[in-house]
Parts: sequence; C-alpha cells; structure tokens
Amino acid sequence: MALYHTYRPTTFDDVAYQAHIIDTIKSQVIHEKVGHAYLFAGPRGVGKTTTARILAKAVNLPLKDGTAEFDNSSAAAKEIDGSRSIDVIEIDAASNTGVDNVREHIIENARFQPTSLKKKVFIIDEVHMLSNSAFNALLKTLEEPPAHVMFILATTELHKIPETIISRCQVFRFKRVPFEPMKAHLESILKQEKVKVDDDVLARVINKSDGCVRDAMSLLEQILATGETHITKDNVTMLLPTSDVSTTLAFLATLVEKNMQQGLAAIQGASADGVRMEQFAHDTLELLRILMIVKATNDFSGTGIDLSDSAKHELTSLTAHISHGELVTLADLIMTRKQQIPTSPIPEMPMEMVVVEWCGDKVPEVSNVGKVSKVAEVPAKPLQAEPKPVQKTEHTIDTDRRDDGRPQTDNN
Repeated sequence: MALYHTYRPTTFDDVAYQAHIIDTIKSQVIHEKVGHAYLFAGPRGVGKTTTARILAKAVNLPLKDGTAEFDNSSAAAKEIDGSRSIDVIEIDAASNTGVDNVREHIIENARFQPTSLKKKVFIIDEVHMLSNSAFNALLKTLEEPPAHVMFILATTELHKIPETIISRCQVFRFKRVPFEPMKAHLESILKQEKVKVDDDVLARVINKSDGCVRDAMSLLEQILATGETHITKDNVTMLLPTSDVSTTLAFLATLVEKNMQQGLAAIQGASADGVRMEQFAHDTLELLRILMIVKATNDFSGTGIDLSDSAKHELTSLTAHISHGELVTLADLIMTRKQQIPTSPIPEMPMEMVVVEWCGDKVPEVSNVGKVSKVAEVPAKPLQAEPKPVQKTEHTIDTDRRDDGRPQTDNN
C-alpha cells in the first residue's frame, strides 16, 4: 500500500496543521450541533477529503463521553476509511459533471434512509467541476435536505462555486502546511519506518511539495524505495532533480553580489545535477519575490511560502545588499529570459545570459537607496536660434507690371 494511504489520518487529531478547522468541527460534534452541509476549500493534498471521512465517522459512530473520539477499529469505521460504506457515498464531480449524474447518484439516493448508519453522507470531491444545470439540480436538496442526509463538498477552486451553493454551506478554508509542521509530520512517519533522512533532503522534499502533504508523502515514498536506512543528499540526486532552497539561495546571492563567475558555475552545477532550467528559473524567481517582499515589509508572513529559519536569515541578510529598484529590474530580466528556455537550443543559455547581463555593464546601475541613478545621460541638443521672420514691406518688388512700367491693378 502507498505510504500516503498507510499513514492517512483516521482521527481528527491526526490531521496536520488544520487546527482552526478541526477544533471547530470537534466542538460541533461534541455539542451535537453538526450542520447539514459543509464546503471544504483549499489547495490539493492538505486533508479536505480525509477530514470529510473523519467527520462522516464522527456523526455515525458512538462517541466517548464529552469527546469527538470514536472506535476506529470498528467494521463501520474501516468501511468508511476504505470508501466501501454504502451510506457514505463519495462522488468525483470531475467525472460526474452532468445533471443526470446528480439526479441519479445524489437526489434519488438521498430520498432513502441509511442502511446501517445514522446518517447518509455525500462527499462530493472537486465539486466546482459540476455544470450549472447540475448545481441547480443539487441546490434544492442542499437547501432543504432530509434529516438523515449530510453533504460535504470539497474543492480546490472556491471561486468557481455558485454563491447560491456557498450560502447553504458552512465554509472551511484549508491551508497549505508550513515548513515546520510538515517536517514534524514527516519525521514522525520516518520514525515509524525506522529510517533516517538528512535534514537537507527533508527540506528539499518539503519545499518541492509546496505545502501539499500528499505530494510530500509521495516524494518520501520514492526516497524510501532506495532501501537505505540512512538517506543522504547523494542517494536522492536523481530522484529529486530540482534545485533545493540552499542551491537557489546560493545562486541568488551571486546575483546580488554581481559575481559573474560563481553565477555561471552555479547554473552549470544545477544542470549537472539534473535540474531542469525552467524549474531553476522558477525557483529563483520564487525566492527573488520573497526577497522583494521582505525588503519592502521586513516580514515573511505575506510571502505565502514557508522557509526554514536558516533560509529566512540568509534572505534577510541579502536585503541589505540590493535595492528595491534592482530587485524589480532583476525580476523582470529573469522573467523575460525564462520564457526563452523552452525554445532555446541550449537550455542553460537564457539563464547564463541573465548572469552576464546582470553582472556586466548592460543593466543600469541602481543606487543603494532604491532610486535609479542617472544612466548615460544624453546631453540635450543646444537650442538653435530661430530664423527671424521676413517682414513684408511696402517696398518689395512687384513683378506684375504693365508693359509701360506702371503697376498692375485689379481694374481692367
């Protein structure tokens, strides 16, 4: 069985980093104030469907007094965990988008009492994929469901859900799992697997997963497939061919310092390690964006990406050596060159051009206070004196004269 399924949370307390949601739902379960419709929104792989299954168990299984704990070893609990319960119906809206699917699988089914559980629970995954007519068909049942029915909708794209649907649900927004909680979660699994993974490898897994627990577990499973009991960076170079934070930070530091030689060497090193240049450019831009935000706000909270304390410290130190104007110019340069990578005959060349352009003389110098300095001022052209207008006088020569020498007149 896949590692993600083996260690998939089966109780509320097992869910990683979603305490703001779990505590509220647990309180509702304990006080018997569970709603009839929930909408779980958030990035993929952070526990939306898992929490839906746990909630389905909590409303259907006997609870320990004053808690939201239930017997997880019961046959009913195992059926729900394995998506085998006939009363907990999981529907993938991505492959059942039409109104007929909604009528057949949900509306008609909701009319009947549950077979063996207290409530019939419909878990609709990727609900934003339903068509407008399917949403309209679902709306009436969602608005006034039978007492024995509960809906739990899950989506990665909340903005695609009609307001009429959202207004009928209790909405909970799941978050990406930050660096430290993800690390603690993975370390607990590694302890059970009796495998040691070096911190730099674990950091690479976490940063590549981008806060997605499922992706992190899949990457961890790839690493464990090597069969080693102590996994180092050398063991996973080919398994994780992406620039880790330390590599990207080192490259970014060479750009800040305008060290052309080391910058070019960093690109060649990343290429030799099997890193795709598009990914390398993306990772560089991602850190550059964080550097720009931290330079402006002195705060990491608005970056949307969690880094280790050492990475934060290094980025903070870099802010003292580059100005706001330089950051914008450098970001624009990398974005421009990144677009050229897919069509470049040599994948490394666009990023090498970034280094040469930035560290050479092409890019305008920017002062340390964030204002663009004067660059190669073009001297203004000297003002030329305008020619004096020729003034007409009454003494100008009149070429239209009679043969007798007298001036021509209008009268014939």
